Amino acid sequence: MTPVGKVRRDERARHSIPGSAPAMSSLFQAVPLDPELMQALRELMLEPGLEALRTILQRHVDRGEIPQDSRVLDLVDRILFGPMLVEQLYLGGHRSVELTHRIVDEVLIPLLTPPARGGSGT
Repeated sequence: MTPVGKVRRDERARHSIPGSAPAMSSLFQAVPLDPELMQALRELMLEPGLEALRTILQRHVDRGEIPQDSRVLDLVDRILFGPMLVEQLYLGGHRSVELTHRIVDEVLIPLLTPPARGGSGT
């Protein structure tokens, strides 16, 4: 499996919990109104999720699939979660697994992985 395929597989596995979209959408809509709920969400959901994401990314860095000096490595959480929150809060959508896959495939992987060497010269 290529490094890109491994990054894609790991990130998709993190977002494959069936049936969680409606509950998450409701929760994220309530969070701005309740500071205690925000703190609980941070401690119980966001931080563990961010830690899992950091672990996945570090594993790919350690294997040389993502350069350690990547300029966007520290922005991955914002690049990934920002559009999903916008979709839920402002556009009225539910957490879309397809949106997550598109962000990973079309934004994160191209930003994180070096271009293939020995291309066609174009």
